[in-house]
Amino acid sequence: MDPDRLTIGKVAERVGIPPKTLRYYEEVGLLPPPARSPGGYRLYSELDVRRADLVGRARTLGMGLDEIRTLVEFVTTSINGLSCRTAHNAIRAPSVLMRTLLTKPDWLTATVDCDGECRINTDAM
Repeated sequence: MDPDRLTIGKVAERVGIPPKTLRYYEEVGLLPPPARSPGGYRLYSELDVRRADLVGRARTLGMGLDEIRTLVEFVTTSINGLSCRTAHNAIRAPSVLMRTLLTKPDWLTATVDCDGECRINTDAM
């Protein structure tokens, strides 16, 4: 087995989504079919894990399956042709934002001031 690949149980543990739900997300097209071992076990790459994490966080935020499908499509197609560093930042930024929103819901009340330079107005927090 490829040591860089994870089984569905390890992915489930890392992203906090039950294996049955990961299989469902694959079935409905939110996650692509992962590679398979010679014995037929699902083997996930790090990119697969990140996508599963994105889908799980989006569900936590209350997004529907169609909305998540659009989000995943946007993220995966928007990074094609970008440098590795730019692509990494494009993927990381929404993840950081979602993590912040999940751990600090008062951020939702913050406003953004733009007078030539955008910044978050923390007075509303």
